[in-house]
Amino acid sequence: MLAVLVATAAVVLPGASPWLIGVTVAVGALTQILGDWLTRSGVPLAWPMVHRGKRWWLFRSPVAFVTGKSRVEDAIRWAFMVSGPAVGMFALVGA
Repeated sequence: MLAVLVATAAVVLPGASPWLIGVTVAVGALTQILGDWLTRSGVPLAWPMVHRGKRWWLFRSPVAFVTGKSRVEDAIRWAFMVSGPAVGMFALVGA
């Protein structure tokens, strides 16, 4: 939500600052990393470092969960896939 607000401000406000787009990208990247951290797969934050002979040292949340095996996830995925084209159409029409 914060990324959407910052990107909108960068485009709409007079004298928009290009650095706001960079902030938007940084917020998106941080959100992606935190989302990966919450899964059982973890996130390889220290990938260039070698630790005990392993290059891919994964960081995981203590409350990690499994993804991809839930009917709720399937329902959310389908809802967005069905509503996405409609939202795009309304954005193009300007309604």
